[in-house]
Amino acid sequence: DQRKGSDTAATPPSATATASGDPAPAGSDDPSGTPSADPSGDPTDTGEAPVGEVPKAFVGTWEGPLTEKTNGQPHGTLTAVFTEGRKGTQVVRMSNTISQLGITVTCNSVGTLTSGTGQELKVRERTDPDR
Repeated sequence: DQRKGSDTAATPPSATATASGDPAPAGSDDPSGTPSADPSGDPTDTGEAPVGEVPKAFVGTWEGPLTEKTNGQPHGTLTAVFTEGRKGTQVVRMSNTISQLGITVTCNSVGTLTSGTGQELKVRERTDPDR
């Protein structure tokens, strides 16, 4: 059911983004960072202690290019704004913007923290009801 949303795992942002999949902070001069999402992964499988709230390293605005999973083609830009919050609360507001053939489309969503560690968060994503 599309209204139920989806689980998305987020790798923590870092001050210096790398090609390993960490997103680049908004305004960063490093274009190599790419947000990653792995809905099948469980952040608590990393062996790290689970967290009950968003670690400070995640709080802020992060932006990076998206790539189509099936063919590797560019698929717009993701902007994610993480705020402080506890498990079970809304902690991220996201927008995915793509431009093709002179048409720009933006999809907006929000995410509720479901689990995570100091290195990775898992959020339940749904359509942003305010946008």
